[in-house]
Amino acid sequence: MFSARFLDAVEALRIGLVNFIESRDTIAEAVTDYARRVAGNAPLTVRAAKAAVEAWEAGERPEHLAKVRELVDACFNSADYREGRRAFAEKRKPVFRGG
Repeated sequence: MFSARFLDAVEALRIGLVNFIESRDTIAEAVTDYARRVAGNAPLTVRAAKAAVEAWEAGERPEHLAKVRELVDACFNSADYREGRRAFAEKRKPVFRGG
């Protein structure tokens, strides 16, 4: 980014700048599927992941890191965590409720 050099899609994928490459005809469906996949994850976990990215962007200040730790602890102590473990053991898709 500092060089302002343009990357083609293949290179952007290779270095992790993008998650996938799609044609113009299939991009809307692919993005919708990806968003559904994210939305289907445990809400507390998605919240903690967002907080971790925000903490990193803010320079990993102690108060931000403490908040991330708090959110991660909440994930491990949640009903959704227990549901995820049960679903994995039972080889089924988990049903997360956000708690």
